Amino acid sequence: MGGSVRLKFRESNRKNELEQFKIVRRFAQARSQWRAALCDLGPAERLVQFLDEIGDLPDMEGNAVGTAFREILLNAMEYGGKCQPNQNVDISYIRAKHMVMFRVKDPGEGFSLDEIGHAAIANPDEDPIRHVVQREAKGLRPGGYGVLWAQKLVDELIYGEKGNEVLLVKYVDRPGSAAVPASVS
Repeated sequence: MGGSVRLKFRESNRKNELEQFKIVRRFAQARSQWRAALCDLGPAERLVQFLDEIGDLPDMEGNAVGTAFREILLNAMEYGGKCQPNQNVDISYIRAKHMVMFRVKDPGEGFSLDEIGHAAIANPDEDPIRHVVQREAKGLRPGGYGVLWAQKLVDELIYGEKGNEVLLVKYVDRPGSAAVPASVS
């Protein structure tokens, strides 16, 4: 899943601009490593690791957000960027006092959740693996759980009208809020 990744980093409280500069500089130095071969998972894994290192979320929230982000990023690279190394996936990250948000935008034509019968999110409750048959019929690789999984791990998963842009929002440090769902069903 090739292509380069651009990151816009903003911290709402602007407590340490020098630290932000070092993070952005470190990202820029490593960005060439994220221009991977066709459909290589390496760039996504390194980006998730990088964001985990700069994040200040507790372990449970950090793992949930990282997993959701990874799934959406891989979908953007695979379906939006068509695994082409010359395609870019744009990523923005914002950390506010009680929220972390990612924006992932791919160069693809977009889609509607109603159009992806090959994904688990479209399965009816009475047939939780219906998408597997559709994936096989279309010759797609096994899988199709990414959007459903991401939706269960963050508080809000918001798709843009065109369907090639998504916001992942996780609220943190709020009294009475659960870190992650008790189970992913």
